[in-house]
Amino acid sequence: MLNWSSVLSYVKLTLGIPHGIIELSDSDLQSHLINTALKDFSMYVPDVEYVAVDASDVNIQHPSKQNYYYLHDPENLPIYGIKQIFFKSGTDGHPLAGPTSLEDAKAWALYVFKSRTLKQFSNFNYTYKFEEPNLIRVLPSYSGVMAVEYEREQPSDLRKIPAYLNRLYMDLCLAETKLILGAIRTNFGDGRVSTPFGEIPLNGAEMKTEGNELKREVIDKLSDFSMPSVVVDIG
Repeated sequence: MLNWSSVLSYVKLTLGIPHGIIELSDSDLQSHLINTALKDFSMYVPDVEYVAVDASDVNIQHPSKQNYYYLHDPENLPIYGIKQIFFKSGTDGHPLAGPTSLEDAKAWALYVFKSRTLKQFSNFNYTYKFEEPNLIRVLPSYSGVMAVEYEREQPSDLRKIPAYLNRLYMDLCLAETKLILGAIRTNFGDGRVSTPFGEIPLNGAEMKTEGNELKREVIDKLSDFSMPSVVVDIG
């Protein structure tokens, strides 16, 4: 699982640390990357989470808008949209359980077909829509428990970043580090700074250019992996 220790180690070693210098502490750099790289990454590869919403709970209901319910992320992360809502089984005539034997399968399949065919004419044909920042509208009125599948920002401890995208995320962090260091260094021109190890070239403008190019490459690759954030309105 990816963590900040491995990310910061990758970034600093790629920049030539400890043989070079860096103007930010580990904690400051991590905070900066959470606010930049992680948010950008999440827009292309959001985390998918599930939460139960009890529509009968007055604390979940909107105080003035009818059929609106609050969606609360357990980690208070920004919510991008909902993918799907699962309502209580059986409210649309769908059989509550699957077949228990091969003989029952034919009748069960017929009930499933009938429920799906009739659903569009049913009072239980629910439609739903997400409204920022954390509201769900459900029509017609519903009073049971809903299981909501939704997209949110990646957790800041990086535990939900897919393993096959670890390198891309680290490269995005490297790009953002180059951009912030380049911005800092251009304030002092493109000269050299004296250290106990000798003079070190700043190369601020060059570092910003490298950061922008790397970020563009990473974003292009993330676009190939990603699916757009979904706001569902199913009729």
